[in-house]
Amino acid sequence: FELCHAAGIRQFHGVEGTKNRQRQKPVHVQEHLLGKFVGLQDPEGVGGEEVTHEYAGGSHCVEIDALRTAKAVYSCGEGAEVIESVNEDSTC
Repeated sequence: FELCHAAGIRQFHGVEGTKNRQRQKPVHVQEHLLGKFVGLQDPEGVGGEEVTHEYAGGSHCVEIDALRTAKAVYSCGEGAEVIESVNEDSTC
């Protein structure tokens, strides 16, 4: 994943090349936009220990015929800011 705070989330998948007699073709990467920042999941919860950012309008997912969406959960506490999780809402 690549998470750009309050901007967007991208997901990368490495795809192996095919083998031939001389050498294996290099691995290439597939990139999927999981979404652009649309806001906080629970704006009333701002100032608490956990904040969830919502991302929408990502790449089209053929399997579910919808645009990808995701959430990023941040944990804020005494001197430590941590990304708790980054999850795509539906498996594509």
